[in-house]
Formats: sequence, structure tokens, C-alpha cells
Amino acid sequence: MAVTPALVLQILLTVMTPVFIVIAVGFMIRRFTSIDAHSLSDIILYAFTPCLVFTLITQSSLGSGAWVGIAFITIATALVMMGVSWSIGKALGLGRKSMSAIILSTSLVNTGNYGLPVSLLAFGEKGLELAVVYFVVSSVLSYTLGVLIASHGTQGLKESLRSVTRLPHIYAVLAAFAVKLLGVGVPQPALQAVNLMGQAAIPAMLVVLGMELAQSALLRSGSVNWALVGLSSALRLFFPIIPVVLLSSLIGLGGLARNATLVQACMPTAVLSVIFTVKFKGDSQFVTSVIILSTLASAVTLTLLLSFIA
Repeated sequence: MAVTPALVLQILLTVMTPVFIVIAVGFMIRRFTSIDAHSLSDIILYAFTPCLVFTLITQSSLGSGAWVGIAFITIATALVMMGVSWSIGKALGLGRKSMSAIILSTSLVNTGNYGLPVSLLAFGEKGLELAVVYFVVSSVLSYTLGVLIASHGTQGLKESLRSVTRLPHIYAVLAAFAVKLLGVGVPQPALQAVNLMGQAAIPAMLVVLGMELAQSALLRSGSVNWALVGLSSALRLFFPIIPVVLLSSLIGLGGLARNATLVQACMPTAVLSVIFTVKFKGDSQFVTSVIILSTLASAVTLTLLLSFIA
């Protein structure tokens, strides 16, 4: 399909605008009330997102081939992004805290609270199922390697490894696969409760993103390293195209599966990166600035990307 101004406008209005309306709600809440985003972030971290991951895995109807292919690309792309950002950090002579921040801001991708709604609106239910695979695998990476990187910016390796085991996400994944693959029975009231909390994760994380935007130093401070923030944002939004396209061609992943994977890989920086950075006392100002700049820019970059692959 040819990329036309009408197609670009249609995608902007039907796919991107609803997402940004919810983000705007969070922005307004934080600007005009005293509600703190940190408490809501902890609820999302310890309750909503583990339930969402559990529900999505247990309800998925995709075959093992799709899971393996998309999982491979997800992991490989994340490792490439970590390697590229680490190389840039070393070249710039960044300290441990700043190095942790740049790696987090470029490698942790917002495939959940942003990626899933966009995938659903752009590709429908089938596209959402495929996007869920990328989300689940990237969530496991976020709650393992992401926590390790964030905590290692201010802690030793031993304490960083302990931090990984204290978060519930990895246990939610293990429990979900046990239920799905081993046929473990779960009482219906418990399943309904988990599903209910999982449904709250996506809008809640979009609201938190808006709240973080409202209180970000990017809006009221000149102390942000604009060059580094811009470089990190550009890496997050554009560079994943290279490994995803090459790896998809290598393993024969095409059609809707490749498109859903490509869109997920090019999402902006994950809100989790600032949640982790705040939790482990890292450079949250820098990470939040990249989240905001990459998220705002993604309204244009994702619209164009969806127009080209439509």
C-alpha cells in the first residue's frame, strides 16, 4: 500500500491519538493534584503487570513456532541495543551511574502500556496476540537484566542479583507456563481476580507515563544533557529496525508476525526504566527525559512506520 498523507493521518487519528489521550489524563492529574506517581508505580510493579503477564501467557493461542521466533528476535534485539549503548557510554567516558541510565533508556522498550494498545488498534486481535509474545519476553528481560542494570548503577553485583529475585514478574511467568504447559488447575475466582488486575495494568501505566511527563525536569530545567537525551531517543526509536529486519529475514519471520514485532521493537523507552531507576536511586532525571522525548517523538515515528508497513 502506498504511503499517502491520508493514510498517515488515518493512522495518527485511529492508532496514536487514543493512546496519547490517556497519557494526557495522567499529565493533567499530576499537574493539578498532589497525587504522587511513585505509589501507583509500585502497585503496577508488584500487582498489575505480573497479573497481566500471567493472563496473557495462559490465554495465548499462538503456536510454539511464533513464540520461539519472536522471542529470539526480542532477546537478540535487546542485547544488540545494550551493546550499542554500552559502547557509546564507554566512548563518552560515562560513569557507572550514567552508563546504567543510558543502557536502560535505550534497551528497555515500552511494549506493554504503549505497545499493546498500538498493536491492537493497528493490527487487531491477531496482531495483539503476536505483540504479547514480544511484551512477555521483553518483560522477563526488563525484570531480570533491567533490574540488574538499574541496581548495579548504585549497588554491587551481589545485591543487584538479589534485587532481581525480590520482584514478582519472573515468578508470574513461571507460574503461567506451569498452568499452560502442565495443566495445573487454578480456581476460577482466582483467575478472575488476576484477570481483573491485569486489565488495570495498561491504562494505569499510560497514566503513570503522563504523570512522569508532567513532573519531569525536562519541562522545567535546563540541566538536562540534551545531546545525550536526543542520541538515546534516536537509538531507541530507529536502531531496532536494523536487527529486527535482518533477523526476521534470517529465520523466515514475515507478514503480520514480522510487522507486529517491528512495531514493538521501535516503541519508545519503557516507563519501567524510570521506575527501576527511582527504586535504585539512579539518574532518574536523564531516564525520564529520554522517556518523554522518545514518547513524544514516537507519535511521528510510529505513525510513519505503520504507514510504510500497512
